[in-house]
Amino acid sequence: MNKPILRTGIALRCPACKAGELAESAGAVSCPNCSARFAADANGVIDLTVTLSHAENIQRKTYDETRAGHQQTSDPWHCFVSPTGLRHRRWLRRLKLTPGMTFLEAGCGSGALTDSISSNTGATGFAIDISPASIAGQLVRRGNRESFDVAVASALELPFADATFDAMVCTDLVEHLPDPAAFYDQAARVLKPGGQLLVRCNVLDFGLTLDWLRFQLHRKRWLARIAGSGHFYENFRTRKQHRAITAKAGLRMLSRQGFDIGWDNLLEYHILPVIYGLRRADGVEGDGSGGGADAKANGIRLRTPMDLPHRAARTLSRLLFVALWPEHLLGKLGFGASEWMLLQRDGTTPSSAATGF
Repeated sequence: MNKPILRTGIALRCPACKAGELAESAGAVSCPNCSARFAADANGVIDLTVTLSHAENIQRKTYDETRAGHQQTSDPWHCFVSPTGLRHRRWLRRLKLTPGMTFLEAGCGSGALTDSISSNTGATGFAIDISPASIAGQLVRRGNRESFDVAVASALELPFADATFDAMVCTDLVEHLPDPAAFYDQAARVLKPGGQLLVRCNVLDFGLTLDWLRFQLHRKRWLARIAGSGHFYENFRTRKQHRAITAKAGLRMLSRQGFDIGWDNLLEYHILPVIYGLRRADGVEGDGSGGGADAKANGIRLRTPMDLPHRAARTLSRLLFVALWPEHLLGKLGFGASEWMLLQRDGTTPSSAATGF
């Protein structure tokens, strides 16, 4: 292969013997300790999984089918009219990533998160996902750059040495896992002392939300809908359970807040498209930024003359976000179908330098 598989210098630990450091040669990485070899496929995707649980195989099949041939183009950090994007920006700033630092995104999917974090902060990243189709999309996104690496790997068996990363991010991952405790143990292991873990996940105690209402009125339909996207109700945990599991793993809760993804979806997929007159092009997922250049770059057609300037779109989005303050306050009180958690591995507090976000 013309280009090396791994470009960032972030070392990989052999997932087979869990001891040797993988070395790259001839389109593969191999372990000098146990002779295990992991070759890249035709797309350049390297699979570092050894054995997968039944639940992980279901997740892989689900996301390989839904993401094959599709590269998600939305970028939450330039998505000024998106409540989801605004929340991501606000929470990501708390990681205080700077050039020279390293971060891991577990469960990266086919989104732009790793690329965006690296571009905005200068930090070096590594993205993993259980789905080869998702990682193939990430390779296309990375191109010839050396700002982040990608690989197929299990979040329950992270292929990295102890104390490798300054920060770790996982959004909408934990609710997919059959054993969240194993994931938090792995996260604590690969984080440096004082390193931070940012988690966004669904929770089991989701009263006073749109999802709760749907669950009460159409339970079977709601369960089938979330299962279609790899969310299995039996994997959900309550907020109290998450706090107990993370504390046992040696992760200290720095901050947390609930929110209702149902309200966000209502705004992003039903109200904002009407306001901005945006229509998605077939087969392309746009970022809903509202600006003409961003819209065209992301395959969004403008069907009305409401192509607002970028700054105006951002201002309007923040005004709309203020309208969600009742939900924000409920989140502070612990209500919401989903939860943001900022956790820190026991150790020294990370640097407080400014972030690029």
